Amino acid sequence: MSFNKLAQRLGRVRHKATPRTLYLHIGCHKTGSTSIQQALISHKSYLAQNGINLYHQRPDGLLRKIGNVHPWLRFDHFENRGSRIVDGFFESVDATGGDVLVSSESFSYFFDCQEISFLINEFRRSFDRIMVIVYIRRQDRLAISHHQQGSRRSAVFATKLYGCRSTALPAYDKSLDQYLDFDRRLGIWADQVGDHNMVIRIYHQDSLRDSDAVSDFFGLLGLQPQHPCSRANVSNGLVKTKVGHLMNQLQYPVSLSNHIAKYLDNTGKMTPSRADAIEFYERYRLSNSRLNERFKINKLPYLFDDDFNEYPKEAEDVWTVRTLNLAIENIAEAISGLVLLAPGEGELLISAAHKLKSDFPGLSDKLFQLGENYIATDKCRLFSRDVFRISDYLREECTEESANDILMGLLNSLRATPILADREIDLVRASAKQLEAIDPSLSEVLKEMILTDRITA
Repeated sequence: MSFNKLAQRLGRVRHKATPRTLYLHIGCHKTGSTSIQQALISHKSYLAQNGINLYHQRPDGLLRKIGNVHPWLRFDHFENRGSRIVDGFFESVDATGGDVLVSSESFSYFFDCQEISFLINEFRRSFDRIMVIVYIRRQDRLAISHHQQGSRRSAVFATKLYGCRSTALPAYDKSLDQYLDFDRRLGIWADQVGDHNMVIRIYHQDSLRDSDAVSDFFGLLGLQPQHPCSRANVSNGLVKTKVGHLMNQLQYPVSLSNHIAKYLDNTGKMTPSRADAIEFYERYRLSNSRLNERFKINKLPYLFDDDFNEYPKEAEDVWTVRTLNLAIENIAEAISGLVLLAPGEGELLISAAHKLKSDFPGLSDKLFQLGENYIATDKCRLFSRDVFRISDYLREECTEESANDILMGLLNSLRATPILADREIDLVRASAKQLEAIDPSLSEVLKEMILTDRITA
């Protein structure tokens, strides 16, 4: 261990002259965490006035606009052994001083006792008491909502956990238990901090103070929200969710996926059949009972209610002719404003990148990578200008399998085509601007590239 790191740790020990408490909010996902974290930011001064300092710093020292520590947690692989905490995290939290509140539902992806033990032991160097706050939800409801979140291209870990099947419920796999078996997972945390330092709340309007997660969370701290707080990170609709899962199956480029998602219909709710929801939940009833016996959370025998009337008799998560055609029309609208590169324009991007290298190395590197990507894509061009006709894809009847095949074919064609989405267009525009003084003629070529050759649908 270097002298500096040793000195930092010794310094952290000396800070413990005044007893300190760490409030560690670990999720779970889809239990109001984002709403809580937004409320923490808007109440930061109020929290400080009441002796609680919110920690929301990034590894680069800047403050996040939301009250969580996501950037400090890295997962090289989804398995917990691949997780790690960015160097400097514990020292940075310690330097905040006083009692500190740390929030991230990504802590719920820590499944291994050694990983959790390391985390708690490091925090103990600075804090005398560690209170773990966690909200849990009946497993069928949580899995539906969390799996839906995985349809978003940015929700990498949810996708890895639940897969990309475009149904309301994920396909059950034993690996889901590492997240959804609350008795085992929360038991590991409790073994480290002590049962009396575990605050386990049921995420259901009948169990929350004022039927609201934000109000409930503040109540745990002995506080009251000082102004109304809106809900955040709400679930997506049927078309947006199902197309999102299909794009994830194809490992769609993030920028193109996000661009298309903005145009997808966001109405309707995906729900499994009542029988499927019950079957999924039954796997966890006994472990829920064990959790309740240990922590005395409520008086229900299996911790959660047994009401499944929210689900229809038949699943409502399959394509219909209306939703399939709506998805096709949405995708057509999304691509109508994109730029389709002509053959050889990938090489022009690389040429521009070389011109920018000495004066604008960061911009040059991004442009060079973009050019490389589109040279590779151009070799397998499947989608040409002015050939996309909605009538080629719209249907008067469909099955779930045929609808997925139609959409996968369309999405595959787009994926294998040199298209510039919004972020790439902005990159080319910025490059053209910087090239004005270096190579005016090449600058004009780049400007022309993003002003013409729009895809028509």
